[in-house]
Amino acid sequence: MGAITCTDKIIDNYIEDKFIPDLVLEILTKNRVHENLDLYSTENKLLFALRQTIFDQVLKNEVKNVMRLAQSQIIDEYLMKRDLKKYAEEKDPLSMAANSILNGVIAKHTKDVVRESMRYRVQDSILEA
Repeated sequence: MGAITCTDKIIDNYIEDKFIPDLVLEILTKNRVHENLDLYSTENKLLFALRQTIFDQVLKNEVKNVMRLAQSQIIDEYLMKRDLKKYAEEKDPLSMAANSILNGVIAKHTKDVVRESMRYRVQDSILEA
């Protein structure tokens, strides 16, 4: 079962990281490499240039949108995983008991530490004066 999962992940990574980007680049650059503009009339050359300009602008906007969406999904997934992990840790009975004990001890001793430090500070101020 683990070998199948591992193999599936390797194949998925190859498809996502190598195959699809190469295929997209080939599709997007094919016309630029094989297009012979000398065969077109002046009007068709202008139309081709206009089409290429529009294509570049649309592609640029779409790439920006895809990148924003991908970043948003990655960040949302990370935050969701972090929140789920935090939630699981908070609901752990041992963690809850340890936090309860620590909070009680900290609350009790914080007042004592503050009083003691204030007492030393007052004494230092009196001695300096």
